[in-house]
Amino acid sequence: MLTISQAGLTIALIILVLPYQLTAQTSAPDSIKSMPTWGKVIAAGALLGTGWLLDKPAWQWSKNHPCEFGHRASEFSDALGEKTIVVPALLTTFAGSYLLKDEKLKTTSWTAIKSVALTAMATEGIKIMAGRQRPFVEGDHSRFSPFNTDDRYKSMPSGHTSLAFAIFTPFAEKYSRWIYLMPATVAIGRVYQQKHWLTDVMVGGGLGWISGYLLTHSNKKIVIGPGGLVIWF
Repeated sequence: MLTISQAGLTIALIILVLPYQLTAQTSAPDSIKSMPTWGKVIAAGALLGTGWLLDKPAWQWSKNHPCEFGHRASEFSDALGEKTIVVPALLTTFAGSYLLKDEKLKTTSWTAIKSVALTAMATEGIKIMAGRQRPFVEGDHSRFSPFNTDDRYKSMPSGHTSLAFAIFTPFAEKYSRWIYLMPATVAIGRVYQQKHWLTDVMVGGGLGWISGYLLTHSNKKIVIGPGGLVIWF
């Protein structure tokens, strides 16, 4: 088993370095680009630290407050992050944009497709490396088993949440930010169902949002890692 400190360091490096490297290579708003590296690290660390402290209380609350409405609502929200539903819907939207001759819809849906591809690779990679135990197994948010292919140890990050944010972020940025409510409900539902810890959906949402947001506002060039991999879109 990986110790808490080792797992935390590994995940923190992935979550904190990737956003910085992506932001540095894009034409994102000046308010984001101008933030110093240490500011990004502190902000992300504080957010994840707060989520870590709330992991158990959020799990206990969801466990002690089951209700029919919550169950049905979370089942509905799950559909917004289910790849067998939203990916075909996204591809249909992209194809439909050609029939409608809607350039804005075409560009936005294509950005969402690229965002999904990038997010899916990052999500699956982190799931395998982290090997975090899901809440319903023993209720221990500090248990990690890296490179464990058992689905019970693929809690971080939440795939449903990362996929939902990857798809809906480009549309939220181009059409209306009220659209962010859709992936947000996916995150809440996954915690309510005890499928994921709070920090799982935070990391998943962050991955999907970063991909969708930066691809929407990018200069088409993304560098991942210190001096490393260059991806052109």
